[in-house]
Amino acid sequence: SIIGILLFVIMTGAESTVVRAALMVLVVIAAKLFGRNYSASRALLAAAFLMVLHNPKTLVFDPSFQLSFLATCGLVFVSPLIGKYLMWVTERWGIRTILVTTIATQITVLPFLVYSVGDVSLVSLLANILVLFFIPVTMLVGSIATLVAYISRVVAWPLSYITHLLLSWILGVSHYLGNLSFATVSISQFPFWAVLIIYLMIIILVKRFRSFSQRSAN
Repeated sequence: SIIGILLFVIMTGAESTVVRAALMVLVVIAAKLFGRNYSASRALLAAAFLMVLHNPKTLVFDPSFQLSFLATCGLVFVSPLIGKYLMWVTERWGIRTILVTTIATQITVLPFLVYSVGDVSLVSLLANILVLFFIPVTMLVGSIATLVAYISRVVAWPLSYITHLLLSWILGVSHYLGNLSFATVSISQFPFWAVLIIYLMIIILVKRFRSFSQRSAN
């Protein structure tokens, strides 16, 4: 597993998002090897600490790292809160999971994204619903096709074609929705203090939700 993760990081060019995810998975493997409990929040902090330790400029000058960190915070801390209010959504085809994860990540990423870019996407939720289900399948089939190609290109061709169709769907949805006239709304000025206040409110809501959940469990 460790070798596969390292090869995947190298194959994708060691982008910040991939490195962060790889470090978190390595923490999972280390926890299992040493018989320790795994904490996603601590794994995220450990991954961020190691990346910043390696390159301190990442903390300020790498938007990929910043957005990836915020999105993962949404998955870890905000998803349980959102999921509580979406129990009525069906779990078939992973629709509830897609909705929960998309809304959670949008909540944590949007304030910083508006501050740094100045645009708010009105189609991101729909786009994620339409493509997220196919991304793991695309990655799996594409990886298998790449490995099989070293043995036989003839055998790899059908898998490559399936990957091509899946990628065409993902890119087609992104292109169509992204080119709609109402796809984005520009916000010219969004002060940094407003970003801090929004994140402070999110932290307070998450802490209250977790405290309430712990009291209910007891």
